Amino acid sequence: TDSKHSNSNKTECINVDSFFFNQENTKEGSFQTLFHEFQHLENFVNKVVLSSNNRSVSKVSTWYNEMLSMLSEDIFTDLLGIVLENAPANRLNFFNAYYPLGFYKWRSGSDYSPSGDVYISYANSYAFGAYLLRNFGGVGLIKEIAQNDFVDEKSITEALESLGKNLTFSDVL
Repeated sequence: TDSKHSNSNKTECINVDSFFFNQENTKEGSFQTLFHEFQHLENFVNKVVLSSNNRSVSKVSTWYNEMLSMLSEDIFTDLLGIVLENAPANRLNFFNAYYPLGFYKWRSGSDYSPSGDVYISYANSYAFGAYLLRNFGGVGLIKEIAQNDFVDEKSITEALESLGKNLTFSDVL
């Protein structure tokens, strides 16, 4: 990889923060983390390597990429053996407490404690993605979002339209 992307999700490799392996310390937690990070790899391949529109894709927002990674965990919770207390849905309490903060400003503080700011961002992105998944097309919608040639709001609008929904990102938000 080139050096400007060596510590990011914008490369063809799986970049795993060892903090989560040390915290989870279980086979299921390791699988969950790897699955989450594998989606980042897939996102890079789909949105940059294979996309015919890869110039605009380089500006993918963190909320969008993390939403897709948490949805991959959510969709495969049972298969991965993820217990509810470790599932993305368990972060909805952060969403309920901090909903007005939204997901556009990613809180990336180094505080990974259970009350850390970064979990607010993950929770808000996950809640929006879970809402889309469960109300506007299921796994088929998520596949369209993940594989179309767009990112962020445009990707969601295009995915909705491809499934025959007469809705935009703003409508579902």
